[in-house]
Amino acid sequence: MINKYVNEFSTKYSPNYNGGMSNHLPMAQVALYQLTKDIDSVELFTDYYIHHTALELVEETELVIESMDQALGDIEAYPAYVRFFEDWVTKEGVEVVLVEALKKLAKGLLGGAFHVLIRLAYAVDANNNDEVVRSLAYFASAYLTVPEASRKVPLIELDEALNQVTGSQYFNERPLVQGLFTDVLGDILKDHEFQSINFHVEGDGIELYREMVDYAVEEYLHTGSFLELHTITALHAIAVLEPYIEDLSVVMDTYITAYISGLLSIKNRTKEIQPDTYNLDGWETAFSYVLSTSD
Repeated sequence: MINKYVNEFSTKYSPNYNGGMSNHLPMAQVALYQLTKDIDSVELFTDYYIHHTALELVEETELVIESMDQALGDIEAYPAYVRFFEDWVTKEGVEVVLVEALKKLAKGLLGGAFHVLIRLAYAVDANNNDEVVRSLAYFASAYLTVPEASRKVPLIELDEALNQVTGSQYFNERPLVQGLFTDVLGDILKDHEFQSINFHVEGDGIELYREMVDYAVEEYLHTGSFLELHTITALHAIAVLEPYIEDLSVVMDTYITAYISGLLSIKNRTKEIQPDTYNLDGWETAFSYVLSTSD
């Protein structure tokens, strides 16, 4: 039931709006339904979201995508990529396409401030093949390249290396550009000093994943950063997509570079854990709070 409802709106609206903001509607619809099993609640939220967000309709294009890397990072190519992935899935099946597509697309996982990755994971988790197609099209059209690191760090030194990143005087004093998360992160990635602080982690991909979960959660508790929260959701997305990832180490390499750019954007880091704003007592209370808001 929920997939049909998601498809009704996801087909109509663009994955981006207002100059690059990510359309959260299909993800929120799935999450809300999984929490409530109540389609009426999903309908109420959908109506609210559409009327309070400047969503944009998908615009048709005469562009024909003949290879996956033809127009990577060009959001205007989104509808053409939808047709490309529709044809590919029809011919070879969604599982084959996911494996082959992620070999290429994973290096652009920072697109939409990780939303390309997160939306795809929601679609896969919901077993919604039509939404998988649209999510892959979004992944390709919002693809964001990150530089490859030349410096190598052993896995055992990961925490120390990340703490060096957060202690960078240059980046701590460097003003952030105004704009969306993607603007801020893109600007940091292009800085001439970024490569001196960027690094590749030597070690097992699964172990690196586990270490990053621990670090990212701890960092969020000390910063309350909304962007840091997205890095954690991106890690969850990687776990969901792991069966279709041929080499987890390659994906984690890209994630680390993207994560470092995110760390460098945080200016309000403290040694104390941020107070619990809502004083939520347990998961049931947390879910009740979430379901009572329109955010």
